[in-house]
Amino acid sequence: DVMVRADEFCAIPQAIGTVFVTENDINGLSFPRVKDAMILFGRGYGFDFLLDAHWLQEKEIYYWGDIDTHGFAILSQFREYFPRTHSFLMDCKVLHECRESWSEEVEQFPGVPQRLNNDELALFNAIKKDRYGKSIRLEQELIPFDLVEAILEEIENLQLD
Repeated sequence: DVMVRADEFCAIPQAIGTVFVTENDINGLSFPRVKDAMILFGRGYGFDFLLDAHWLQEKEIYYWGDIDTHGFAILSQFREYFPRTHSFLMDCKVLHECRESWSEEVEQFPGVPQRLNNDELALFNAIKKDRYGKSIRLEQELIPFDLVEAILEEIENLQLD
């Protein structure tokens, strides 16, 4: 656990290969240890401070947000800064495996995010059109830890410590 000022973080390249980003403090603090990786967390829509972290452009980046319209909008915004970012734990499989943890997204994102891949956009549209239920959402902190670990193990070249 390290807290640094944004200017320090941006100025000092980190000797790691993979960066995980999550908007939730709980997930960030409890994230499984992954060899040669770091986790950034707790920002929601506020990623402007990373614009000067040019060294991040060279890293493998995985974004984990809520499975709801705002989660996909935040992912899209993050990709504005880091276009090669992969999403994880934000797909239909995870959504349906955690059905008992669904809740309602009170206010959906009003637009359509522009930087989603086909699968992400399809899930965004399914949620927006109530295909699985009214305004459903799955908050990331409700995804079981063993499922998080299983998905991490599936990501190529990652090793849990």
